[in-house]
Amino acid sequence: MGTAQIPSVREMWELSVPEMAFEYQPLLSTLLAVAAAHRARLVPHEAEELRRVQGGFIAQAIGGHRAETAKLAVSSRGAGVTETLCMNAILISLYTLACRMDGSAGGEGEYEPPNLWLNMARGVRTVVSMVYYRLVEERARIAPLLVARPVVHRGDVEVQDGGPKGSSGELRFLVDMLLGNEEEEEVMGVYVQCVGYLEGLLMAVRMGESGYDIRKRFSSFPSMVPGEFLGLVSERRPRALVILAYLFALVKGAEGVWWLRGIPEMEVRGIESILPEVWRGIMEWPVGVVMGVVDVNDEVVL
Repeated sequence: MGTAQIPSVREMWELSVPEMAFEYQPLLSTLLAVAAAHRARLVPHEAEELRRVQGGFIAQAIGGHRAETAKLAVSSRGAGVTETLCMNAILISLYTLACRMDGSAGGEGEYEPPNLWLNMARGVRTVVSMVYYRLVEERARIAPLLVARPVVHRGDVEVQDGGPKGSSGELRFLVDMLLGNEEEEEVMGVYVQCVGYLEGLLMAVRMGESGYDIRKRFSSFPSMVPGEFLGLVSERRPRALVILAYLFALVKGAEGVWWLRGIPEMEVRGIESILPEVWRGIMEWPVGVVMGVVDVNDEVVL
């Protein structure tokens, strides 16, 4: 959105998405909520009033979206999934992340992990993967976004397509350090896959991929890793939180869009604030990256 490098994707955001919004009320409500959130960032003295406005719009959007997605559970796979429904899922996910800066990360109280964003972002691939090939073949209006590299919405794309599986990569220590009896073999397998995705993202950052590409990889993390990871974050498992902190640190260099600006630092510092003391040393690298004192291209050293 906004800074897409590919002309067809930029045209989709500027022309096709507004057009689709007038065809599908939940998408129109989401777009208006996003617009209000954007203006609140641009004009801080209007922020309080705009939050009330966007709250009403997003409530309508989510209500309509849930009603439509509920129908999918009783229909054949892919039936009823439209390009407008898919786009609405994408924009709701973006909105839930952008609003983290408005105090939903804990405000004056204790930090709360981004559970809503993780779940909303995971839902995007669940919906899109049902109709990915149909939308591409039909040259749907959102097809430019779906086929633009890195491809993440296709159902057969797996974690290892993004880079090493974490077996011997630079971030493998996130799996191996501070092992405890409470972490079952199945849980450790989830962490291995998550670190594998981070390895791919780290590689992409160091290879100089565009900010647009890095943001797409970042936003796809919740849907590309095992669903169990979201539960581990919700339970505030330290290793899961640390992995999430590294994810946000890796997108720091691509935060040059309004909906992401400031979020990497806020999330990393928030995670650090709720971790047990024994895990603080592992947080030096992500904290250093978001604070601008560590270069992401330098080797990760504990």
